[in-house]
Amino acid sequence: EKEWLLTEIQENPTILAQLLNRQLPQELVEFAQKRGIRLFPRSFDDLGMGCSCPDYAIPCKHLAAVVYVIANEIDRNPFLVFQLKGLD
Repeated sequence: EKEWLLTEIQENPTILAQLLNRQLPQELVEFAQKRGIRLFPRSFDDLGMGCSCPDYAIPCKHLAAVVYVIANEIDRNPFLVFQLKGLD
């Protein structure tokens, strides 16, 4: 998966330019989807998070806050999507 993504980014200067401009190109997301590469979780269960608070809601307010912070950071820096996948 890493090689496919790196090759696509290296061979497509438009994608690279958008990433450098802190944008996650839709064409890269579509490229990943076509190859079965999941850049984002499909449900909360995919995150494998847990909290020890007594709230039984899923997600509890603590986990929801963590997801919100992560989403906000990805919005500010789309390279985090790749770092979370172990690709620097």
